Amino acid sequence: ERAFIPDDIWPTVKQWSVSATADFVVTRKAQVTCGPFQFLLAKRAEPPWEGQWFIPGGRIKPGETSGQACRRNIRRELGFEPKEISYVGEIPAYNPDSPEGVDWFSLWHLYGVPVEFNQVFQPNQENLELKWFEKIDPSFPEPVRHGLEMMGFDYRSVTC
Repeated sequence: ERAFIPDDIWPTVKQWSVSATADFVVTRKAQVTCGPFQFLLAKRAEPPWEGQWFIPGGRIKPGETSGQACRRNIRRELGFEPKEISYVGEIPAYNPDSPEGVDWFSLWHLYGVPVEFNQVFQPNQENLELKWFEKIDPSFPEPVRHGLEMMGFDYRSVTC
């Protein structure tokens, strides 16, 4: 198995290149509220985007397809094996405030991941909290808003 770029040179490399990532929005049919669907976001425990609601995901390893990386990242971040993933599109993302002190760009390969209402998650240490939402909050980071819009979510309150 090929490894990632070594940690000691990664800050320099990512400052001058675009990092390909596989990111995912977990969705479920809403059963206890009046909206049709909900989406799951993770509150980030570390930079970039520390303390903000964000779409989970991670880098694509050399030799992986974006779909393989998506499934690996779901297992790593949420602790379950998805039955289904579907490609949504690409999102260019600017990432400020990285742990190494350099801003960088990534290209998200975004996937939708439908789950049953009672799906159990086992989040890793990268996420402080998981939360279900029904609408886009304007305070979400720009690439998160963009990804949720691509998936058909909007900013409107759901009225019963």
